[in-house]
Amino acid sequence: MAKTINKVNNCDECEECQYIGDGDFACVKNEEPVLIKSKWLPTQYYNNCKGCRTGIKERSNY
Repeated sequence: MAKTINKVNNCDECEECQYIGDGDFACVKNEEPVLIKSKWLPTQYYNNCKGCRTGIKERSNY
């Protein structure tokens, strides 16, 4: 039997997308929140769940 994956790849419809103030939104799905909108404008991580995880790894290398 094939495995069904129900994925929402739309930040506006995702329950892990949280408004944090001043037009900023963060994805709180992973351990470390990722800014997906800044001053109401999408960032490079907007609608990119895989990119959010990659961004966390890149920042932790500094």
